[in-house]
Amino acid sequence: MGSIRNRLAAVCAGLLLAAGTAEAGVKLTLAETIPDLGDATYSAKPGEVKVTLPNGVLEFTWTEMPSTFDETGFKITLSVSARMEGDAANAGDKRPVHVTFFGPVDTDPSPAWAEIMIGPGVATAASEEIIVKPEAGLEDGQTIDIRVGTDLGPTVIYRYTVSTDG
Repeated sequence: MGSIRNRLAAVCAGLLLAAGTAEAGVKLTLAETIPDLGDATYSAKPGEVKVTLPNGVLEFTWTEMPSTFDETGFKITLSVSARMEGDAANAGDKRPVHVTFFGPVDTDPSPAWAEIMIGPGVATAASEEIIVKPEAGLEDGQTIDIRVGTDLGPTVIYRYTVSTDG
C-alpha cells in the first residue's frame, strides 16, 4: 500500500499545473507509451486502468491520445465507473474516486479529472471532456511525460518529444 500512497501523492502534486500555453510553432510527437506494470489488484494499458477491489471493480478509461499535437491542443474524454457487489453497493462510507490527467500542460477544466462517489445510493459512472494544451516554455528536443490514470496510483505515461519552429 505504501507505493500506492506514494503514487497518490505524486498524482496530487502533478495536478498543480503551470499557467500559460505554448507559443505558436510548438509540436509534440508521441515517442512511447508506458503503462504501469500490473499486479493482482490492477492492470494498465493505453486508454484503460482497471482496479480490482475485494468487493468490486473500478474502471478508468480515456479516449485515445494523439500521435501529435500543437499549441492548439486536443480534447480527451476521461471516464470512471464502478461495479460494486454485496455490502459495498448498499452500505459503508461514500468516497470519491477519480480518473486524472496531468503533466506539463494546461487543462480546461483544471484540475483535469472525472469523479464518482462509491458507496450507498450514489452514481456509479461519470465522464468529463478535457481540453489540453501544452504549457508555455517548452524547448526544442525536450521530452515531456503526460500521465493519465487513477487517484489510486496506476497510470499510463505518454512520452512526447517537443519540436519548435524557432
